[in-house]
Amino acid sequence: MKRATRSLTAWILLFFLCAPLWAQRKHDPLNDKEIDELRETAQEPDKRMKLYVTFTKARMDMIQHMRTDPKLMGQKGEEMNSLLNDLAVLVDETDDNLDQFNGRSQDLRKPLKLIIEMDSDFQLKLNELKRTSSEQQLRQYGFALENALDSVNESADSARAMLADQVVKRGKAKDDPNYEKPDKPGKGHDDGVKAPCSPC
Repeated sequence: MKRATRSLTAWILLFFLCAPLWAQRKHDPLNDKEIDELRETAQEPDKRMKLYVTFTKARMDMIQHMRTDPKLMGQKGEEMNSLLNDLAVLVDETDDNLDQFNGRSQDLRKPLKLIIEMDSDFQLKLNELKRTSSEQQLRQYGFALENALDSVNESADSARAMLADQVVKRGKAKDDPNYEKPDKPGKGHDDGVKAPCSPC
């Protein structure tokens, strides 16, 4: 009986110890409205990637706002820590979606350009946050900041490599300034084919 009681007590303790970890795993950085919008674009890479960029930039805007008003970070930087974690998760999810669409041979040249621009902007802002944060602040959210930087750096490298591969396979996108529009034969254009002479 005592052994059974000790076993039950151990399971209860294990449950309470693991509960915070399970809650953390279930946390979704997206709200219900954002999830619904993404669900509607499951088969449309251009629209879906634009949404991911919009949602991720919104988190970065909030991080930037906290930099100007440190009171918003929370007493122990928990709000900043949470936002940096959300940012890293969204960047990783964006990469996962790109990999899936790329595996289906989708044209990703336009969304990849958006993501590369976003990553470049994030690299500057996150490095600036790291540079200007105090030692106390870095103790509070430094680990989350490093994770976010790692995610953004990996995303930038992956997106550039994927875009280079897509350009090799498909050429440059039409909105690229280096895109060369192929010539179309117009009126009077000599295509080298002459009409047969009519019999005299």
